[in-house]
Amino acid sequence: MNKNQFSVLYPKMGKYWCVKHFKMTEGQVRSLASILHLRLSHTSKFWKDFQHRAALSKTGRKRPDQSKFIKKMWEDGRFPKLTKKRKVDNIKRLKKWWRKNKNKPEYKLRCKTLWKIHTHPRGMLGKHHTLKTRKKMSENKKGNCPNWTIEGRKRINEALKKNMYYRIHTKKENIYSPAKRGWRIINRKKYFFRSRWEANYARYLQWLKDKKEIISWEYEPKTFWFEKIRRGVRSYTPDFLVTEKNGKKVWHEVKGWMDSKSKTKLKRMAKYYPKEKLIVIDGKYYYDIEKKIGRLIKNWEFKNE
Repeated sequence: MNKNQFSVLYPKMGKYWCVKHFKMTEGQVRSLASILHLRLSHTSKFWKDFQHRAALSKTGRKRPDQSKFIKKMWEDGRFPKLTKKRKVDNIKRLKKWWRKNKNKPEYKLRCKTLWKIHTHPRGMLGKHHTLKTRKKMSENKKGNCPNWTIEGRKRINEALKKNMYYRIHTKKENIYSPAKRGWRIINRKKYFFRSRWEANYARYLQWLKDKKEIISWEYEPKTFWFEKIRRGVRSYTPDFLVTEKNGKKVWHEVKGWMDSKSKTKLKRMAKYYPKEKLIVIDGKYYYDIEKKIGRLIKNWEFKNE
């Protein structure tokens, strides 16, 4: 694949065309486009087709013009302007009401009723804060936490500036993420990993292969496409393909943080490719490996080392 050819075709044809034509993974195309500072051309057929498909997907769901809607709300007096004095008076009134009513049984009953209606935030049902966390929260609210003082804030700001300066000038890592991405050599082969976790898990799989517990492993060998999806997540590339002793092939996905996009990818993968088996390596699973055999594996990257 010629870089000059790629730099001419990528702005006109887009990422997905380059993946199929040049036989590269989605990540490789994105990375190369970033290195060559390429952007999609707004005059290309691909861009016009993309905009057309986006417009079709919104048909029948268009909202009224937001500016007109808000203007009408202001005219109807549904957004009364608050002066500074009025804001202060409101806060004082609320504090006074709270001191009066906080110990009343009717108020406690009302709180319980509201709690039943609104329930817990998503994913927090049955969970409770520890005493240590409660103490920290209490100190933060009172303003006694060292990070809330002027000196504490200065210290945090200096650390953030130093970290950002290092990321920008070394050009080794992503500016906005603490993940240590870059090239690593494993078993005399060079791989580009997006995080320390991925690199360590690859070393773990190589360790298993050397012990003959698995037959082989590959890093991002295939991209699965969701052809029926028009917008949003249209493809997914699992991190590792592991061939087990019995010859069965299993996909492994290293996921330290499960965001909404990752959840969508996994759901669509299960829906459109139900025969493919996928194992998600989360934080608990990863740290368990690191704790048990991290020291035995060569070149393992620990967080504080």
